[in-house]
Amino acid sequence: MELHGKDTTLQHLNNSVMVAVDIQTTGPYAGFHDLVEIAIIPLDAQLRMSKLTIPFTTLIKPKRKENIDPGERNEKGYAKMNQIVKAQLDGMEAYQAVDALRAWFLKFGFKKPWTRLFPLGFEWTWQRDFLIDWLGRLTFDEIFDWRYRDLIPTCLHSLDRCDFNIEKKKYWQISMRYICRYLNIERTSPYDCMNEANCVAACYREMMKERM
Repeated sequence: MELHGKDTTLQHLNNSVMVAVDIQTTGPYAGFHDLVEIAIIPLDAQLRMSKLTIPFTTLIKPKRKENIDPGERNEKGYAKMNQIVKAQLDGMEAYQAVDALRAWFLKFGFKKPWTRLFPLGFEWTWQRDFLIDWLGRLTFDEIFDWRYRDLIPTCLHSLDRCDFNIEKKKYWQISMRYICRYLNIERTSPYDCMNEANCVAACYREMMKERM
């Protein structure tokens, strides 16, 4: 595999693939609220959408409709009520969506020895709990690597480094809205999983250009 080929994966992942991930849920608590939409975008070595593998995205019917949080929506990943209604009407049953993800994972050759998806997200540890609730622990571990990238610790590392080196700080607020604005990344819809996953990848790509 060429180090800088047209659409290679990151070399140090050893045939695993980094993917940008975004989700929408019916509320803040995994195991009580449900995942209703997900987007997984495979990335190439330049942290752009891979041309070799189509993204995975689907709507999922909520299992615990009685627990849908009708409160104010925000940027954390809570779906708007019209999105939840759409998922109820048009989404796949949770078990069908699991089968669809596994079929996608196998179709594009990810299932090689020790091959996993390396997730890149915004607040991945929160997203991860919803994926485990949906997929089950065994299937989650089969598909996703335990190592991950996240814009939040990346920002915090930058702040630590700036303080340590007595430099001007870059990320005063840890939110997608602020990070996108600071890095001049267009963010058209925080409630669209494909758009938001693309924004996460674009932000991380710009962060990789920053000098240490």
